[in-house]
Amino acid sequence: MFVARLTRTAAPAFARASAARAFSVAAVRLGGHGPSEPFVGPGAKPGTVPTELDQATGLERHEYLSELEGRDAFDMKPLEMTHLGTVANPIVVKSVDDVRYVGCSGYPAESHENIWIRVAEEKSVNRCPECGCCYQLKKVDHL
Repeated sequence: MFVARLTRTAAPAFARASAARAFSVAAVRLGGHGPSEPFVGPGAKPGTVPTELDQATGLERHEYLSELEGRDAFDMKPLEMTHLGTVANPIVVKSVDDVRYVGCSGYPAESHENIWIRVAEEKSVNRCPECGCCYQLKKVDHL
């Protein structure tokens, strides 16, 4: 009993609070998943060796199907910085999600350290705090 009381008083209060919070945050992220049909393959027929298309699931299947269609599943190319984005003429960032993170290095390129900006659909324009370049999210069906 003395050891239990000593352990309880020795543990900081913030450690107990942060452990309880982590579980509540994780529970929120578990709900609201969309349909899973395109992300699960049909599998192989009994007695046959499965192909990559048959056994691929999740993001790997999405990437493989996009490759078969002749398009890039994940847009990893850098943004075209042809001008300094302004409120009237922002740099358009395409995304399939409501939020995308953009690394701004200034205009002209490399004029300041890379700053990561959260470009969200809820805001009409998102501005870099260093150079003032404006970005706008444009939601698309696929990249």
